[in-house]
Amino acid sequence: EKHRESSFWAPETTPNAAPTEIKKVDTTTKCPMSGKKLRVKDLIEVNFDVYDKDTLRTGGGRGVFCCALTKNLLTCQQAVLIKPSGQVVLESVLEDCVYKEMKCPITGIKLKSKDDVMKLQQGGTGFRAHNAVEVGSFTGVRSRGDDDRRNQGHLPKAGFVGLV
Repeated sequence: EKHRESSFWAPETTPNAAPTEIKKVDTTTKCPMSGKKLRVKDLIEVNFDVYDKDTLRTGGGRGVFCCALTKNLLTCQQAVLIKPSGQVVLESVLEDCVYKEMKCPITGIKLKSKDDVMKLQQGGTGFRAHNAVEVGSFTGVRSRGDDDRRNQGHLPKAGFVGLV
C-alpha cells in the first residue's frame, strides 16, 4: 500500500486535472529562420548534379552530389546556389566563373547582383572537421607501457592499480 501511494503512474494516485479548452493549432508552414509564413513563390528550385547514380538509388550517402561546373564532389567544401538557374557550384569557382561575367556558367542566365548567389548551409556534426581545418599537433592515448618506455620504468606501480 505504501509503494502504491508513491507510484505516480498508478491511476488512483494521479491528481485530476480540470478540463481545459483546446486551442486551434496553427497549420501554416513557417520559415525556420525568420518565422514568417512560407509561400510557394518564396521557394527556390535547387538542381544538384548527381555524381554517383547507384548510391543515390540505394538511399544516398556521402559523395552523391557534385559541383555543376567542376564535377568535384560536394563533401566538406562550401557550396553556393545560383538562384536564377538553381545550379549548385563550389564557392572556390564563384569569383572566376560566375562574378566575372555575372551570369550562370552552366545555363547562361544573367545575374542581377551578387544577391542572386546564396551560400548553402553545411550540415554535419562536431565529430569531423570541415573545409581547410587541420590538426596542429596530436598526442596519442597514453598507456603504462609507453610511460615505462619513456621514463625507463621508474613510475610507481601504485599509480596504475588495475592496469597491470
